[in-house]
Amino acid sequence: RMHLWPLRPVPRYWRGWLSSLALWLSLCPSTASGAKERITPASAVRDLPTLAEFLEEYEADVEDGTGQTVMHWAASVGSTEAIDYACEQGGHVDKVDKEG
Repeated sequence: RMHLWPLRPVPRYWRGWLSSLALWLSLCPSTASGAKERITPASAVRDLPTLAEFLEEYEADVEDGTGQTVMHWAASVGSTEAIDYACEQGGHVDKVDKEG
């Protein structure tokens, strides 16, 4: 006999959490609905067009929550093209994050 987890009753203590999650997901904008993805320093370095779009809106040395800049993220993935482009746009290679 086959048992499928989704067909089992949900434990009572999960019901409030699941309904809150469902409400939150319904209110969140998604890229599938045509909303534009938020670009962060970490995601900006995935390719040069994304990086150029990010640097049109923000300075090259803008920091994320950890104090890291586009330069840090580009170095962490080994993207020399992104490092060069960020330098051209005013990024500093000697900037340190919150951990030094």
